[in-house]
Parts: sequence; C-alpha cells; structure tokens
Amino acid sequence: MSLKDDIERMQMRIMDTDIDGCITGSSLAQDWDIDGAEVKPDIDVFTYSPYAMVHAIDVLEYKLGLHPGGDEITTDAGERWKAHKMRTNGRGTRDLATCKFTDGTVTVNVSNRRYEKSAMDVITRFDMSIVLQAYDIPSGSLIDMRMVQPKADLVDIIKSTGGDPAVAVPNPFRNFDGTTWNASKWLRQWDRVLKYWNRGFDTRPMARFYSYMIKEVIDGGSLFKTEASKQAYQVFVDEFKDLGTKIDEWLEANE
Repeated sequence: MSLKDDIERMQMRIMDTDIDGCITGSSLAQDWDIDGAEVKPDIDVFTYSPYAMVHAIDVLEYKLGLHPGGDEITTDAGERWKAHKMRTNGRGTRDLATCKFTDGTVTVNVSNRRYEKSAMDVITRFDMSIVLQAYDIPSGSLIDMRMVQPKADLVDIIKSTGGDPAVAVPNPFRNFDGTTWNASKWLRQWDRVLKYWNRGFDTRPMARFYSYMIKEVIDGGSLFKTEASKQAYQVFVDEFKDLGTKIDEWLEANE
C-alpha cells in the first residue's frame, strides 16, 4: 500500500468521527505526487474550540488508536506532554495549540487557533491559494477555494491571475498593509514556497509577492517617527533584507 493510500485511509477514518473541526492542507489535494515527496505530508486537523481539540485528542488516541509523536523534530514524550497540558489547561493564552499523533506511518497534526470557529475561519488565514481547501467534518462538506484570483493590484507584481489549483497566489482573504509587523507574519512562511515548489506546485507568484513585500517595507522606511517604530523597522531590515536577496536569486534561477 502506498503512502497516498495510507493517508486517504486515515482521512476517511477521521471523517467518520464526531470531531468538531476540519481536515485541511496539501494531504487533501489529489494532483501531486505524495509518494515521491521528500517530506511526507501530515494530515492537518483544525478544531473549532479548545474543547473540540481535547475531544479530538481523545478520539485520535482512544478511538483510532494513534499515539502521540510523529516526525523527526518531535518526541513521543513531548507530544504526550502537550496533549496532557491541553487536557488539563486548555490552550491557555496561546494563539495556537498543536499536538501530533501517529499510527507509525501517517502523522495527524491536530490544532486549535484562537478565533477560528469554522472551516472558513481556518482556511482564510492561510498564506497561499493552493492550500485553500478544507473538509468540514460535522457537515461532511468539502470547501475548495484553490481557484481564487489574487487582488487586482497584485496581478502585475506576481505575474499571475490565479485560477489554477497548481499555481500559488497570495490568499486574497488576507491583507498586506505594508507594515513591518504584517509583512513579518507573511515572510516567516517563505519556507513553504520552497516546500511546495519541490512538490511540483508553481510557487513563483508567491516568491514575487514576497520580494515585492520586502522592497515595499524597506523602501517605505519607518512608518512613524517614534523610537519604537524606528526600532521595529530596523529589526525588519536586519531580519529580511538578506532574505530578499535570496528570493530574487531563487526566482532568477527558476524563471
């Protein structure tokens, strides 16, 4: 049995539960070579409340027979601790809580993020169009918005009009306002551009967007004259100026 078959089998088992949440991510897509991937995809389950995440943890462990753990950067003990803390303390003040479970072959990453109470809440916070897909477990409905078009003012910048599930454009449901804080949140997901490129998706429009974003913020200077704003701007320059060069070099090599 292939990894793709194993993932689909696990997805069907999760879909048949009463978890109050959705399955998202590239494991839902059927148009890429899962078995040939350098890094195998997790099944991502986003729950709609901290209580739903605790229930999902119990379902995965005690109904589906998975155990905490799952990949080379996690330990079973660490994931057990995270599951225990979620059961006893909830998400606490964290914006995002996650815990991994595995059957030894497939990894399920179960999460809860503050303010996300539906599948649409979940996917509209994602970075790029190719992952705008979710299976809502309570309703048994698939939401597929991968054919979205980018905002009109970005078309000339990213050189794409979207509408292709294999071409990544910026998620039009998220805003880019040119501030250092907002740009930093986008840019810390740059590694996903490379990850999905290696999986056969065209992520060059996202790379062009990130290159534009860095130039826009740096050329714009500090947004306010306060010392705090000047410091935030300098932190951004120190962190992302070199990344902008790397992105431009990557684009030149792959255009």
